[in-house]
Amino acid sequence: MKNAILIHGSMVDRAQYIREHKIGMIPASNAHFNSWLSGELTVNHNILTQAPEMPHPYWTDIKYEEWADVLDNFKINENTVLVGHSAGGGFLLRFLSENKNIKVGQLVLVAPWLDMDGYAGDFLKFDLDPTLSERVGRMDIFYSTNDIWSKMLNPNMILDSVQKIKQTYPNINIHEFNDRGHFCKFDNGGEEFPEILEVITCTQ
Repeated sequence: MKNAILIHGSMVDRAQYIREHKIGMIPASNAHFNSWLSGELTVNHNILTQAPEMPHPYWTDIKYEEWADVLDNFKINENTVLVGHSAGGGFLLRFLSENKNIKVGQLVLVAPWLDMDGYAGDFLKFDLDPTLSERVGRMDIFYSTNDIWSKMLNPNMILDSVQKIKQTYPNINIHEFNDRGHFCKFDNGGEEFPEILEVITCTQ
């Protein structure tokens, strides 16, 4: 049976994380397009979809080992679709680069972040495995040319990451937009994401 695992991104600090929870905002696991996509895949396409809430999802205390321990609890094989948004995309690339025995059916990266400047410590400090594409049935990357997720740090941090990924995996399927920002609710990304749904379900 085909299954999907959605990995959310990160926040800048713990204060932001706590503040959003206090005002009743939904957890990161269901933020932005994740909740909509999970419902569509599960209800309308019979794809078991899980979106775990990752521990300490903020730069000041984020730890790769903790995230990896969570993902280790899931069934991942040639029938699995892995979807990572922002830091979640970078995390999946590290996880698969460092676990060369794992094969997956599809890897979908949405505005992936590799953190080449080390803002989140060593969370995303790793080398991309150039042979990763040999263990993935299909690779897709979604990004928007107007993605300036962090004006204060490096406004090109996402687009620089995208460029590195495209260079490393020249056969990756590219889906470029110019008006979706970081694919978040607050920057015109919206909650519905029909393009990613089509890419995931087209191989059923």
